[in-house]
Amino acid sequence: MSGGKKVEKILSLIPIALIVLFLHIFTNYVTSTYTKAVIQNNLMWITPIFFSVTLGLIILSFAFSLKHIGKLFNGIDKRIWVILVLIFVLGFYFRTFVAPHTHRLYYDEDIYLNIAQNIKNEGRAILCNYGTTEKCVEGIYNKQPNGYPFLISLLFLLTGVNEVVASYFTSFLSSLTIVFVFFVSYLLTKDNRISLFSSLIFSLIPINIRWAPTTSAGSVFVLFTALTFFGFLAYFKIRKYPLLLFSFSSLAYAIQIRPEGTLLILLVGLMFILFDKKLFTELNNKKFLVVLVLFSVLIAPHLLHLETVKSESWGASGNKLGLNYIHKNLKDNGMFFFENTRFPVVFTILSLLGLYPFKRYWKEKSFLVVWFLTFFGLYLLFYAGSFNYGVDVRFSLNLYIPISILGAMGCLLIYEFLDDRFGNKIISISIPIVIVLLAFSQFVPFVSEVGQKAWDARLAHDFIVERLDNLDKDCWIFTHVPSVVLVNGRNSLQAWYAQNPKIVNKLFSESNCVMFYEEYWCNAEPWKSGPCKYFHDNFELIPYDSVSKNGKTFTLYYMKRK
Repeated sequence: MSGGKKVEKILSLIPIALIVLFLHIFTNYVTSTYTKAVIQNNLMWITPIFFSVTLGLIILSFAFSLKHIGKLFNGIDKRIWVILVLIFVLGFYFRTFVAPHTHRLYYDEDIYLNIAQNIKNEGRAILCNYGTTEKCVEGIYNKQPNGYPFLISLLFLLTGVNEVVASYFTSFLSSLTIVFVFFVSYLLTKDNRISLFSSLIFSLIPINIRWAPTTSAGSVFVLFTALTFFGFLAYFKIRKYPLLLFSFSSLAYAIQIRPEGTLLILLVGLMFILFDKKLFTELNNKKFLVVLVLFSVLIAPHLLHLETVKSESWGASGNKLGLNYIHKNLKDNGMFFFENTRFPVVFTILSLLGLYPFKRYWKEKSFLVVWFLTFFGLYLLFYAGSFNYGVDVRFSLNLYIPISILGAMGCLLIYEFLDDRFGNKIISISIPIVIVLLAFSQFVPFVSEVGQKAWDARLAHDFIVERLDNLDKDCWIFTHVPSVVLVNGRNSLQAWYAQNPKIVNKLFSESNCVMFYEEYWCNAEPWKSGPCKYFHDNFELIPYDSVSKNGKTFTLYYMKRK
């Protein structure tokens, strides 16, 4: 390469450097000029607006790109589409009708639903600490990104606030990922067999299935990751600017669903390096730069969000990230793929087999390996990154698309070996299919059980939800988890408000039904001897109903003044 061309390439990077510099200066200026409280109070209103714009751009740009996208898949036989539909139905069936529709991440899932409820009611991304089912009186800005709650708020506009409907909706979105895994795989390899195998493997990964009917953000993040990579891979092939807008808009939304979402920017950068033959030409294209600037604007509120929550404890008393976590997390997370208890070891073997020979699809395999290692490596450094820690096996969701595509390449290798040896294509293709199905079959009991993780929080949640319908509409319930009560149709406020005489007097003067729920947190210190004890010392508590299990008791009381 001549010296002149090298200089041109270096100069073409200047616009990107300037955009990054501007975002850095903008974020520093805002965070140094305004307090955290002021910024977050504004983000409550601003982020739903930006989510609306981003989602609107995704839908419109996809509509304008549809005819171009269709050309990429014109060569696929109708039988392939029929098989893909059958795989989708299979995955949808297990996610919707076999996996239990229950919360697994307590109480984050209730928080997401309550934020969605408040976006729907007031246009504010706020977690309510004191309010009615229609109006939040006092609340806080949540540290988690709000991309998932915003999607649920759109659902609530159509159906009303309902956690069961939200669970089925998330199951559908998780199932939809199966189709986009096919698209991503096909755009990477142009091979129908690899694409179908990747969808089949992805559809049958047990943790994928178990977490699909929850109302946590993980499954939706995986969907938008697939959507983003699908968009960019399609753009590299047909270079239509509506597709570029679709890709960057999808990326902007994806990174605002999970805190680790910003890593997708690095992976998209790698995609440009590996798959875009006109990369440096694009960097000098005005239309490309306009889309890049628009992307920067769309993520600006999220950068402010990250700045304001980076000092949060996130459940850790010490460092949240550190080299000292690597040893344990590597042992736990590495064994996860080989112990054959939550992830089929056959899928692991197929993925490793798919790496051979590496020179075949070497760019694609390099991308898939880096994709896997980017998230796998992050969780090694995270204090709660072990797949054995609580319910943090959900982090493994981000690893399953690259594993599935590599596993599909392993299936193809088996097929080709058998076809060369026996010359019977039907038998040769059937054997890897049977291998995948048999590997999954032993996990059907696992995906269909609720499990013992968070049993006490689940019992506390289900107990109060089952009793709310029998209470008067104007009841007020003190609890440490008002989001559960609010989402399920009754007024609620945090337990600590019981120590505020003004609020207590207001409730007793306006309602004949004031209650206290002695729930999950009241069975643990310091809440048990603090705020929860305060109710027993300062009010007459009349039991309405209770439930006990394994030494823990959850009781709903009517409250009277002493």
